[in-house]
Amino acid sequence: MKKLAALSFVSICILGLVGCRKTIRASDVYAFPEPTTQITGLFYSQGIESNFTIGPEGYDPDDLSMMPVIEWFYGLELRECEGPEPVDGNESYSFIVDGQPAFTYDDRGSEAFIIVDDRWYEVENPSNPPIEGNTENEVIEFHGQSFNKSDLTEETLEWLGWYNSLSPEERLAIRSIPADLYTDDGVETLDPDAEQ
Repeated sequence: MKKLAALSFVSICILGLVGCRKTIRASDVYAFPEPTTQITGLFYSQGIESNFTIGPEGYDPDDLSMMPVIEWFYGLELRECEGPEPVDGNESYSFIVDGQPAFTYDDRGSEAFIIVDDRWYEVENPSNPPIEGNTENEVIEFHGQSFNKSDLTEETLEWLGWYNSLSPEERLAIRSIPADLYTDDGVETLDPDAEQ
């Protein structure tokens, strides 16, 4: 009986050392300031980077537009983990709260991670951050020019994803861009109406 108890105790200790860490709440790794004035950030997907802004520049006690993001984050359940290997095809959201870097949400489809202060946490209940309602503020950069994402066609957004996937050498071979990216202040093309 003593051998069985000792074996059980050793098994529990080994599992405790190499097993999964306990689930923690997202509020244990990052707390939004009170009051939170504005949330900004960068969304990266399919080679396209776009900015988003939620909330006014100055504090407005009647503006509740940031609450969905705060509630989403505080609803996440996390497990501390080692940083996984880089992958292609992930989407990432970098959040800046009141001008200070806060956290990154790395969505890999079948799994997601939160990164806070270079520490990685696997998300037990992944879901997309609620920033979709703020697309009118998203800005995309192309050759030093800023474009509102909402002003670009779906075809142009797909072209930008393709273009951003090219190497710098391959980009030099491109002789035309979509018309809605054409400006007369430095971007030269042979045919501004041509697609890929």
